[in-house]
Amino acid sequence: MSETTDTLQDLMFVLEHSLRQPEWYLWKMPFWIAKKRLSQIQEYNKQQEEEMKKNEKNTKNAPRSRVK
Repeated sequence: MSETTDTLQDLMFVLEHSLRQPEWYLWKMPFWIAKKRLSQIQEYNKQQEEEMKKNEKNTKNAPRSRVK
């Protein structure tokens, strides 16, 4: 997630699209919960990126079998 969360508007945009929740629901959410959700999303994205890199590396290093 490359969006910045310097402003409340940016935070709301990221949460709305990441959590797929309506804006009115997010506005009722306490700020600390919104920040916690954002950190969870960022951590999940980081784990996914590391896993993709690991899988890509394994795929490149795997021997290729020849099909006749």
